[in-house]
Amino acid sequence: MLGLTELTLNTPLNEQQRDYLGNIQESAESLLNLINEILDFSRIEAGRLELSNAQFSLRTTLNRTAFNLAHQARDKGVHFNFTIDKQIPEHLIGDRNRLRQVAINLISNAIKFTETGDVEFFIRLVHKHEKPCD
Repeated sequence: MLGLTELTLNTPLNEQQRDYLGNIQESAESLLNLINEILDFSRIEAGRLELSNAQFSLRTTLNRTAFNLAHQARDKGVHFNFTIDKQIPEHLIGDRNRLRQVAINLISNAIKFTETGDVEFFIRLVHKHEKPCD
């Protein structure tokens, strides 16, 4: 599924089609990550969990995640706001999948336990390392 989605994204598409396929790709990656999370439990128990240390786009990763969760909020009648501070660099180094996992858990729980009103997810810069982590 991921491979075919990637191949299709490399063809001429209109903006709506590209957006839909991006969401399909994000959902497929989330399912794959769920399977990996289940496998990680055994790694955690064995003390062998390793985090990825790769460059990724925070905005791309979390915008797709937030878009998918916004549907969940809308279906429940809750208003969802998502903001990334402009001071945060476009590319970060770290574990994109773990970050997405944390965001999904936080936002999903906030939506689940909010009966009326707003759920706000704001990412701000607290500290910036001048050199990439090794």
